[in-house]
This record gives sequence, structure tokens and C-alpha cells, in this order.
Amino acid sequence: MDEKNLKADEASVEISGKTDSKKVKNKKKSLKLAEQEQKDLKKSQSSWPQSDSKYRYLIKNREVRKHMKHRKAVMTMIVFLAVTILLGGGVYGMLSLLQYNNLKVLVDKEGMFIMSLSHDMKFSNPSEVISLGGPRYMDNITLMDIYSLIPEIEAAEGPYARSKEINCIAATFYLKNITKEDHLYRETMVFEEITKDIDEAIRIMIIRNGERTVYAKKKKDGDIEEVVPGEYFTEDGKNIPDAQPWMTVPFISRERAYYETGLSLAAGEIVKYTVMIWLEGNDPECVDDILGGTLKMRMEFTQYA
Repeated sequence: MDEKNLKADEASVEISGKTDSKKVKNKKKSLKLAEQEQKDLKKSQSSWPQSDSKYRYLIKNREVRKHMKHRKAVMTMIVFLAVTILLGGGVYGMLSLLQYNNLKVLVDKEGMFIMSLSHDMKFSNPSEVISLGGPRYMDNITLMDIYSLIPEIEAAEGPYARSKEINCIAATFYLKNITKEDHLYRETMVFEEITKDIDEAIRIMIIRNGERTVYAKKKKDGDIEEVVPGEYFTEDGKNIPDAQPWMTVPFISRERAYYETGLSLAAGEIVKYTVMIWLEGNDPECVDDILGGTLKMRMEFTQYA
């Protein structure tokens, strides 16, 4: 090999060596970049959840806590409603044995220009219709407890001031013949509404010019009721063993408590009426089944001659 060719080969070897060196350097550089990328990837992955199951647990745990909060709220509401119902039921049981009670007193069309009604004897505000409302809610009582109040009720003008206190419809009013002629009239009390058999234990006392009559429904066996069952309670307000008890006058029908006819009313005459209506607690029919019963009535006067 001549000198010229030898130098060419050496040059070729040198160039080739330089090229291989560059490749090595590039390869090392690529490896370093790859290692750095791996490090960056591991670093970013360290902030992720360690496993899918753990991630699911975190989500589930949040849902459980949310569900538990909702459940607590629902339970709180249920407890609140239960307490409210219990308290409301207690009040209802104590107070609403008879509710929405009402008594309307009126003179019918035929007697409109013959008879007049008033709360007071002076007829300062005469009318053909008056309302004798009692307490909205009435519990049972017994006449023995309020008998001594009858003179006070008779002295009242209109509804008795303590009606709510004594759980009783109690009022006094007056009927007057406003003509110069004598007339006959009828008197009746009509049940406009009765629910839950509330009439089984009702007592209605009508005092006409001082004369007392108590009306009530017959017993289930057909016998006449005592004014105060189970006691020897007399009309003069005494409870005497073995004495003849004060007896009621039976209601004439399911629709009417009583019907009186042939009553006379002289020209200009005034008749005083006192009405007392209560639930007799001594009556065996005064039971929880009639709780919440309603009773609406009207007392009607009709002139016919």
C-alpha cells in the first residue's frame, strides 16, 4: 500500500471514530432524558390515589357520610312530627269531646211580625234570630258540679260569661209578643247536625219562666235516662241516697229534642228562657268513641193562632 492510500485510510478511521463518539453521546443524552421523564412521571403519580380500590373507598365514604346526614335529618323530622302528633292528640283528647257546637234561636216567618227575641228584658236590640254560641270545644262535666251556678246563668243577659270555663252552652234570652193580641205558639229544638253519636250523652235543660225541664236521649235498652246517672241527684240539687233521682224527658226523635205546642203568649207578654247544654260525664255513653263529635242545633218559635 502506498503512502497516499494509507493516509486516506487513517482519515477514514478518524472520521468514523468521531461519528461513533457522537452516537454514544446522543444515546447517553437520550437515556438521561428518559430517566428524567420517568422521575417526573413517578413524582406526578405520587399525588394520585395509591389504588383504584382506595379511590372508590374515598368516593363511597363521602356518599355514606352524605347519606348519614340525610338520614339524621329525616329521623329528626320524624321525631319532631311524632312528638307533635302525641302532644296534639293529648290536647285533642282533653278538649275536643264536643266541637263546633252552636245553638241558633229564631222566630219563623209566620211569627216574624208577632214575636221578637232579645238578650235582655228591655229589648234594647230586638231581633228574629239570635246566636247562643258556647265554647268551641267542650269536655264532659256533670250537672252536680255546676248546679249552684244556675241562678247566675238565669241572671245573665245573653251567653253566660263563664261558659268556656264550665264547658257548657249556657245563656238566657227573652221572647216577646210585640202585638196587642194574645197568641199561641209552638216551641221546638231541632238537631241540624250530629256526628259520632254525640247526642247519646247530651243533656239539654230548658228553663221557661223558672220551670226546669231536662231532655236527653233514652238509654240503649229503652229506659229513660236520669239527669245524672248513677247518682240519687234530685231536682233541688241534692244527692240523697235512695231518693227518687231527677229524670229526663226523652228526645222525641233523632231530628228533634222536643216539641212543645199550645203555649200561650198574651199581648205584650215577655217569656224568659234559660238554656243549658252539656255532656254529662256520668252517662255510660260518654266514652272516647264520641271524641270530636259535632252538634249543631236550632231552637225555633212558631206562632199559629
